[in-house]
Amino acid sequence: MKLSEITNNYSQEEIDKIEDEALSWMIKLQETPNDQSLLNEFKSWLYKSQLHAELWAQFGQVTDLLQEQTIDKTKHNNITLVQQSRKLKKPQLYHYGFQKYAAIFTIFIVSALLISYLPNAIMLAQADYSTATGETKTIHLKDGSIINLGASSAINVNYSDDLREIDLLTGQAFFKVAKAADRPFKVLTSNSVTMVTGTSFEVNKALKSTIVSVVEGEVLVNPAAQKVASNKRNNQLHKGERIKISNSGEALNSQVKIQNIAAWRTGKLVVLDRSVKDVIHELQRHYKGLIINSLGSIGHKRISGVYDLSNPEKVLKIIAATHGAKTRQISKWIFVLSKF
Repeated sequence: MKLSEITNNYSQEEIDKIEDEALSWMIKLQETPNDQSLLNEFKSWLYKSQLHAELWAQFGQVTDLLQEQTIDKTKHNNITLVQQSRKLKKPQLYHYGFQKYAAIFTIFIVSALLISYLPNAIMLAQADYSTATGETKTIHLKDGSIINLGASSAINVNYSDDLREIDLLTGQAFFKVAKAADRPFKVLTSNSVTMVTGTSFEVNKALKSTIVSVVEGEVLVNPAAQKVASNKRNNQLHKGERIKISNSGEALNSQVKIQNIAAWRTGKLVVLDRSVKDVIHELQRHYKGLIINSLGSIGHKRISGVYDLSNPEKVLKIIAATHGAKTRQISKWIFVLSKF
């Protein structure tokens, strides 16, 4: 029976849950490959249903391709969990099999690191100004405007006699704009255009949206697809107001306390009704390593709070504990959150 036929009998939530469990088992087996009790638990999980076995087998197909050139060919003669799971028979769990999966896991992590950091590294290298993980920077522009650039952030600056334009490539920035009525100051992201003549405000390029918050003055914000000259009242922000524009162009307005805007400048992360997944994205800017999010549906839960950015590991553990999730530290470079 094909995997597509098997999954027809399950909801997407159930499939996501089993996939999360598979990743969790990969981590556990890599950490303690000789724990017989753990192996027995794994076998019980593996043969719980046809879907468990097939999802594990599919994961094995992908990782086999990754490790083909790095694992000694002689080890392929051993009976592996993937081969056994296809037949749903009792597996023969040889030590070499787990060495193989430990190597696969290592390759998986390295691949994830490259996928996560390489595009961002290229972007940072090409930017006019950028910051490293956990670093902030103050930039003084020639017109007297000041930019506080957040951690793991990057901007390009385009100034001319009649133009003041900042392209926020990634991350977040706080702007204190010098007044110049004849030269509007624009901040561009992939999904929004923010325009002012003189004011103070923050722009945060979040996971799937852009969030603009105003400390003083007046700010006009529109989805990138709309004309900046559009004077829609719901996109005109004043002191203590915030707008969130999604990648699809939807706008959501709200009120915000002034002291909570760009709190990262004082080492705090202030969260008000944001998804766990979005907050993890924020914390990645301050964690010098890779955060692997395998929380599934937990990632969509909404949270609020004030957190210390100097200790992102502690914040991640607090968030996980609040929702009954697990955390694992794999060396000092990898932090895993999972449902199991």
